[in-house]
Amino acid sequence: MKISFTFRAWISLIFMTSISFAESPKFGLVLSGGGSRGLAHIGVIKVLEKEGYYPDVITGTSMGSVVGGLYAMGYDAPTLEKIAREMDWELMFSDKISRKNIAIEEKEDAERFIVSFPLREGRVSLPRGLIAGYNISNLLSHLTLPVHHIHNFEDLPIPFCCIATDIETGEAVVLKEGYLADAIRASIAVPSVFTPVELDDRLLVDGGIARNLPISDAKEMGANVIIAVDVATPLLDRSQLNSAINIISQTALFQTVANNLEEQQKADILIEPDLGNLAALNFTNTVVDTLIRLGEKAAQEALPQIKALFDSLNIQKKNEVRFIPTTHIDRLYLQNIKIEGLKNVSKELVLSKLQITPPQWITPEELKTSIDRVYGSQFFEQVTYKLEPLNSGGINLVLRVVENQANFLRLGIHYNDYVKSQLVLNVTFRNLLIQGSKFSTDLILGGNPGLNSTYFYYTPWKFAPGAGINIKIQNFTSYLYEHNKRTQELNNRDVSASLVLHSSPMPNAYVRLGIQIDWTRIKPIIGTYPTTKLNLPLTFLRFHHDSYDKRFFPTEGNFIDIQIQRTLKTVTSKDNTFNYHPYSILTIHTKNIITVSKNTALIPSFHLGLSEPKNTPLIHKFYMGGTGIQRMNFIPLYGFQMMEFMGSYLSAFSFSVRNQLTKNNYFTSTINGGIAPDDISHLIKFGKYNTGLSFSYGYDSPIGPILLTLAKNFNRSDIFGHISIGYPF
Repeated sequence: MKISFTFRAWISLIFMTSISFAESPKFGLVLSGGGSRGLAHIGVIKVLEKEGYYPDVITGTSMGSVVGGLYAMGYDAPTLEKIAREMDWELMFSDKISRKNIAIEEKEDAERFIVSFPLREGRVSLPRGLIAGYNISNLLSHLTLPVHHIHNFEDLPIPFCCIATDIETGEAVVLKEGYLADAIRASIAVPSVFTPVELDDRLLVDGGIARNLPISDAKEMGANVIIAVDVATPLLDRSQLNSAINIISQTALFQTVANNLEEQQKADILIEPDLGNLAALNFTNTVVDTLIRLGEKAAQEALPQIKALFDSLNIQKKNEVRFIPTTHIDRLYLQNIKIEGLKNVSKELVLSKLQITPPQWITPEELKTSIDRVYGSQFFEQVTYKLEPLNSGGINLVLRVVENQANFLRLGIHYNDYVKSQLVLNVTFRNLLIQGSKFSTDLILGGNPGLNSTYFYYTPWKFAPGAGINIKIQNFTSYLYEHNKRTQELNNRDVSASLVLHSSPMPNAYVRLGIQIDWTRIKPIIGTYPTTKLNLPLTFLRFHHDSYDKRFFPTEGNFIDIQIQRTLKTVTSKDNTFNYHPYSILTIHTKNIITVSKNTALIPSFHLGLSEPKNTPLIHKFYMGGTGIQRMNFIPLYGFQMMEFMGSYLSAFSFSVRNQLTKNNYFTSTINGGIAPDDISHLIKFGKYNTGLSFSYGYDSPIGPILLTLAKNFNRSDIFGHISIGYPF
């Protein structure tokens, strides 16, 4: 740790008797950038605050602007420490939102792909930053709500300014006014990590590039005495320059280090906490605690020099706590809504997701949920807001959106025992032909290949009704059994086209009414099942509800899926080998997550299927057995072979206990049972149920869930092992 008592400070001490200030000296606190290392500033502020040394001016860059800006507006040191320790930093450095606020039509797409590439002008391109900064932007807006009415940052309880860099010119941009959350967000926009911020026709990035230690700016604001805290990442020595990444990082630091050295000479006291080589992007709980502690240690060691300097300059301690504005707002009175940035998406679509009807009282939490719903529509790469005070006492909500200008090429992979390896390539275009539309096509290669193409239009009306067209081509393998022995292996090719009307009466549910035509061909691979071709027109009504917080390993929420299908005509083969009269199919699936402790959840589920016996073709029978993702007419049943049971009726249940071992690691015990008879009376004969038990280890990996399962049934001695890797399609 370094503490510099500069030449300027000695001059002040020596000539104090001959210097006369027209007014009391102003103490300026200057906080540098440094990524997570900037959390050491909180430790320094804790010590200064405890001693009664409150700054008259604060300037900051990057993380120094976050800590400094929040401190200037009224958050004291203990509150800053609490925010830092309780922050979900991993979430802040992502654009993920609660799955509950993702549009119901987008939920599965949000958790199917491992990589996504923007398409611009027909070519794959790279985004301007890995992170759009949605979460950090809206957190800053939430934290700065109490001072949303202050435009000039010198009017904050402690005058403040922060530094950003104009990425076009490389010039330092001093941010002294505007919306505080915007200024801080611009100051922390690390190039290639966060997307730049456009303010006043300038494209701004992290201020550390131009001026990482803004001492000169504190002086311009009238500070006579400067305490500067420098936590910048030091240059690497030769032994550490052992990779291309480290060498590139080193070259990027040269300008920052040179500028820091120049600014350091202007400080009266320079504090450089001994942070070693702690990485600037390490925000683990242990590191956060260490950084704050090291900041305290450095400030404690600097206290003798600080006291000597302040006593010599007659800078008085402030025994009374400075004015701190209320940092909790119960509710806001919204009188109007303005939306900025719309080009192709309609205002009505945004309002339908926002679900706010001014004039209206709303809590900050409700406001955040509303903003999340707009972002969760997936039509925008960024959604931020600011509040404009009105003379009447209410506020205007200004919603600022950046539309997804790019279309996307996305990639997913999956492996399991049944389908083996799969690769999915997806292209998604929004606002194609019609505002508020989405065109998406999946090409599935490998096991069970297929094509799924959808064009959907979401109207801006209440409950977001819409209409869509879907064309699906799918090849999959099914099995027939006799006395637990697989006797037939069939290749199923299903081509369907459907026209759908859609409505979302609530955020996590939709109702769909549609008409569909299925062209199906069943051909034997092993066995003597006759080649069958069907042309089945049908209509359907579906209710789908999904409030899981995560698609895989959810900790709360429930799932309900109910569908009724009705074929529209009698289907007869040319040789009269089959004759299917119009029939109906009902399927019901439910699953609920019951949290019993922080790391334990109970998961009961129930499944029911009803159709007309002896009048249902193979393609519309119910299948049960093995593992895999649940479909409308397929239910996994641990402890049995894939699709071991088939019938015109189905009843099944499962009860799981899932324990979270450590972050992203889970252990699940499941007991399940079911029956798929052709006689409806068997559904209530529990003695005929096929039951099994399974134990699974799951890892929530960056490429999707990884599941290793051992399962046994209670009817036979069979033990089955299963593996699944990646997002299922």
